[in-house]
Amino acid sequence: ADPIIQPTGWKQIDLNNPLTITDSLSIEVDQGETVTLVGDGLQRIFDITEQAGDVDLHQLILRGGRSTGPEGGGAGIRFASSGVLALTDIEISGHQTIGRFAPAAVYAASGTVQLVRATVTNNQTFGDDSGGGGIHANALVAENSTISHNETSGDRSHGGGVEGVGSTGASLQIARSTVAQNRVTGATSNGGGIAIQSGESSITLTTISTNASNSDGAGVYWANDGVSS
Repeated sequence: ADPIIQPTGWKQIDLNNPLTITDSLSIEVDQGETVTLVGDGLQRIFDITEQAGDVDLHQLILRGGRSTGPEGGGAGIRFASSGVLALTDIEISGHQTIGRFAPAAVYAASGTVQLVRATVTNNQTFGDDSGGGGIHANALVAENSTISHNETSGDRSHGGGVEGVGSTGASLQIARSTVAQNRVTGATSNGGGIAIQSGESSITLTTISTNASNSDGAGVYWANDGVSS
């Protein structure tokens, strides 16, 4: 798809409705610039549909999204496509989900999330079975990125920073990144930094520190059917 490039001079856009993407799309910003998209505290920022295919977002700051209710995952981005969501030079911060089965600031139940020089920070889920305070994805590939200060607070809400579900045998790969000061507070929630439910995983040259869990795996939790390297 042809890229969308922001008009010169746009620095911040305040939203009162989600931005819906239904086709393969790339959003780019002039080199050296960023655009901040600010939610109204009531709705998510991006709603990317099942038909969208691959979506690339570059040089954006996403703040202040919120989603509520059952199946309300993805306060910053809900990615329903089975394709690839590529997030490059991007910050995702200050998002909240509220309710059961409402995971993550970035929610990609059947797709792959790619982070390059990305920051995912200060996001929260409030509800049972709402894993991945920062990211909940079928598969995650992260490089030179920071996932920090994210939190889940419900029971069975695994992965304060990241929950990788591997529902199609996909993998979690993190390299040259930092996963720090994330936490899960639910009594039956595992993986303060990262929870890997299934699929292959690889974590290399990455700092994992000062994450917290009241149950298993303050830093990283691997379920029994996960394979690590």
